[in-house]
Amino acid sequence: MADFKANAQPDWENTENFDAEVVKEAVAEGDEKAPEVDVESDYAAAQRMSGGIVDAETAEELVKPQFEVSQPESVVTGAEPTSESADYLEMAKDVNPTAVGAGNVTDDLVEKAIAKGQPGS
Repeated sequence: MADFKANAQPDWENTENFDAEVVKEAVAEGDEKAPEVDVESDYAAAQRMSGGIVDAETAEELVKPQFEVSQPESVVTGAEPTSESADYLEMAKDVNPTAVGAGNVTDDLVEKAIAKGQPGS
């Protein structure tokens, strides 16, 4: 078991990064613009954060994206809570309009079943 764990470590020297290769080829062919990296500002931000004395607002400012991020639109549902059995019956008809073997259960039938203590007998 110890040999397996020792052999399970990745070999970082020989590992290929296919995403980087695709970007490199696209830039070489002129399909994509080369990504711009501001190493100095990243380094300065890392130095400020590594001090450990960074409040939440400063940390948020340091790590915020340098491009506009779209926000998802909120969707309001129209379902209202209800306890009307007719609403559930309509919903059931919408789900399975041709239900075979479904009987017509009335309030009287339910009351008789409750009185007997055993529905269906």
